[in-house]
Amino acid sequence: MLGGAARVDLLGSKVAPFLARWLHNTIHEKLLKLPDDVQVYPTHGGGSFCSAAAGGGTAPSTIAHERLTNPFAAEAEESSFVRFALTGLGSYPSYYKYMADINRRGPDILGGIDAWRSAGLPIEESNRLDLEGLKQAQDLPAPPLVIDVRQRSEYTQGHIPGALNIELGELQEHLDGLPRELPVVTVCAAGMRATTVRSILQRDGRDNVQVVDEAGTPAWIERGYPSETGEE
Repeated sequence: MLGGAARVDLLGSKVAPFLARWLHNTIHEKLLKLPDDVQVYPTHGGGSFCSAAAGGGTAPSTIAHERLTNPFAAEAEESSFVRFALTGLGSYPSYYKYMADINRRGPDILGGIDAWRSAGLPIEESNRLDLEGLKQAQDLPAPPLVIDVRQRSEYTQGHIPGALNIELGELQEHLDGLPRELPVVTVCAAGMRATTVRSILQRDGRDNVQVVDEAGTPAWIERGYPSETGEE
């Protein structure tokens, strides 16, 4: 991955050290021995919990650039690499504990949204809110509760003032502590995680939830709207 590498803990703590050593071999004995001008392309969207680092954007990189800037390239010695790969990892969705078994036996095959509609089954649509609408709502006497569902490392680098940080993978554990009387706005970096959280909150019986689905917090900051760094 650009500017980082895949996480090694997603299949459980027992196999994580082995996967970390395997990752070390892949990076230092194979990838970094390729010619400098070999291009490296992104594999995941911004903010993916599959990445063990913040990532380096969406523009192609090169082996030479990754060798100079990627923190996993800097950890050449295997034992220090393993410690680095296992440290400071964020949360991830709870279904991952079941994913390996599901992949082995094969998932249930579902009809897409068109088939769902054709069958006359109920559908719902998310209430959307653009950045300008959120800015206006923030200036109201009783602003909504903004829930920033990005990883903690993303949040500390810059967030909307007053936003509550609950990572997507941890939301289920915090539902009972969230007030039900306040309107809620969910936000992330690109809209996907925020939309998922909106579905979870709606399933929990919360109807007054809106989703920021433009480019989220990074675009908010780029517009020069008020922002903060660090912890809450």
